Amino acid sequence: MKVFMTAYACEPEKGSEPGVGWGWANGLASHVELTVATRANNQPVIEKYYAENPDYPGGTRPEFLYHDPGALAIWLKKKGILPTQAFFALWKLGVMWRFRKQLGGFDLFHHMTYSSIRLPGLWWFSSKPVVVGPVGGTSTVSPNYISFYGARAWKEKVRAMMIRSWKWVPWVRLSLGRADRIVGSNSEATNMMAELYDDKVSYLMEIGVDRKDVIAQEAMPSFDRFELVWIGMVEPWKGWIIALKAVARAKAILGAEKPIRLRMLGRGKDESAAAAMVAELGISDEVQLLKRIPLEELNQLIITSHAMIFSSVKDTSGTVVLEAMCKGKPLICLNHQGVGDMTTEDTAIRIEVGPLDETVENFANAIVTLARDEALVKRLGEASRERVLSDYVWDEKAKKMNKIYQQALRSK
Repeated sequence: MKVFMTAYACEPEKGSEPGVGWGWANGLASHVELTVATRANNQPVIEKYYAENPDYPGGTRPEFLYHDPGALAIWLKKKGILPTQAFFALWKLGVMWRFRKQLGGFDLFHHMTYSSIRLPGLWWFSSKPVVVGPVGGTSTVSPNYISFYGARAWKEKVRAMMIRSWKWVPWVRLSLGRADRIVGSNSEATNMMAELYDDKVSYLMEIGVDRKDVIAQEAMPSFDRFELVWIGMVEPWKGWIIALKAVARAKAILGAEKPIRLRMLGRGKDESAAAAMVAELGISDEVQLLKRIPLEELNQLIITSHAMIFSSVKDTSGTVVLEAMCKGKPLICLNHQGVGDMTTEDTAIRIEVGPLDETVENFANAIVTLARDEALVKRLGEASRERVLSDYVWDEKAKKMNKIYQQALRSK
């Protein structure tokens, strides 16, 4: 089967969307004859990585085609004049036009990265089978946490309203209606799209890890001090306020019984506010704010921690969640959206969405529970690692996507 995949974001050794595109491309190439269209600015990185890693990915490599919109569009995007979604649409249309003579030789088209419910691809009039997704971007912020946005809350409310109205957006209906198979990136997105397209919607989360990155259980860091890690953009939707307030509350509960430390890694608009809150809460000795570190140091940051706090209040999934799980670390997280699908009661302490004060108290109690029980930390961590091996390594996910391809072919 010859498959043409559009992966706007696709880079090696990257998280988020670039890592998603890269993982799917190299995983699927062993199952189908795969050609991937991606941005031209990814070409040097991709070619350099393959040259330095001649045995990667251990099987057939995808063929890459590169395209970028013109210099004016790139300049307008960099200046913030042209919105990212508009630039992406220009890129996608440009790919379809530039490679139009080659498209007839493919059996199936797949729209991969940046597959949001607000713009799930542009394969509207294809005579060949089309797969769209995994589609995400359906998560919204609970009213319990909208205060994190301050004066910016109205923007998030408008975004939520736009997501709820997806059924009445013509280009969304065209993209999903003309697709032969639709893939939801989490159960929330899958259920939402199944309201109209139940007969052709499947669930398969967009993120994964290489099998080589799932490490065997290592010796536990010293339990004399309980080490927590938080990684993400320091932005309202990441719920950093929950993490800091929970650490302050856990410190008060534990007292002299057990010292705790939170290493918080991230950049964002709320950096100054986070630093101010650390001082205000009196947890300067317990919280270390880190801005940017190399990938290897990031891995060591996770390995030398006992658990990860993932306090996001709006996320399709969470690449850092898998990074922690594949290193045998338990999670403290909200039981919602993508992270609710990724974790179980055997791998994490999951907090139900509720009033902010109650949420903070429950996160704090989770910290205290783990800080007092080394055996529980080990048990949850090992279960996390096993869950990644069974459900989230790229080669296994590629097999599942290939089955979806087969379903799309049979539907024509």
